[in-house]
Amino acid sequence: GNGWRVPEHDAMGELRAIYGNVRRTVRYTHDTHGLDTFRRPRRTLELGMGDCDDASSLIGAMASAAGYPVGLRIVRTNGNEDWNHVYNVVGIPRENPSRWVPIDGTVDKGVGWEVPSNQVDDMRTYEVSGTAIKTLSGDLLQGFAWAPFGLAVLAWWIAGR
Repeated sequence: GNGWRVPEHDAMGELRAIYGNVRRTVRYTHDTHGLDTFRRPRRTLELGMGDCDDASSLIGAMASAAGYPVGLRIVRTNGNEDWNHVYNVVGIPRENPSRWVPIDGTVDKGVGWEVPSNQVDDMRTYEVSGTAIKTLSGDLLQGFAWAPFGLAVLAWWIAGR
């Protein structure tokens, strides 16, 4: 539709269109009580709801399908023992990105917004390429129950496997 009409070669316009579509069609909801779930992008769209990892897999799949390199930013906010939030970073330009634009589909703040640094105890960023995960900042996560599994699952879903 007209909401997806973006001038050719307008990377930020395309990323705003992806973000806007997710914000219009997916309502943020928490996971099932006591259980961290991971949904495929298609299932998130079918249900019209999901949490941060669901929105990240959907935005990552959409941006990847549009030809952009995608990544995941994992955050541990102040006072939390566990890593408690994930959102995307998308590389622009498509070839040899010089900038990684944050896109958090769970908040109504627009493309480029991310958790404020004064609310973050630790942050790690990973590029997802197919089912491979490359560290962009920070070390690979250790000692956190879902981090290695969760990153692998998100990478697999983003890749459309």
